[in-house]
Amino acid sequence: MSKAGLWPREKPRPTESNAEIRLYEAFADDLSIRDSRWYQNNNSLDHSPREQAHSFVKKLVSRLTSVNGFTLWHHRKCRLSQ
Repeated sequence: MSKAGLWPREKPRPTESNAEIRLYEAFADDLSIRDSRWYQNNNSLDHSPREQAHSFVKKLVSRLTSVNGFTLWHHRKCRLSQ
């Protein structure tokens, strides 16, 4: 298993996108891992960024499917733990 954290570790990948570079720099400055915990602005996060993203996707899929019977074609293909 690879070590968690920002990738590439040294600097952003070669790109002309200023937004991508600024995002990388913001993560490098404010988001870090210590003692197997994620930190942002020196505050421990309750859930890792990945857990937060998966939680949001579950809520979004649930909300979209409850509105007018809307279905996402990829809903069954997503590997989201229940």
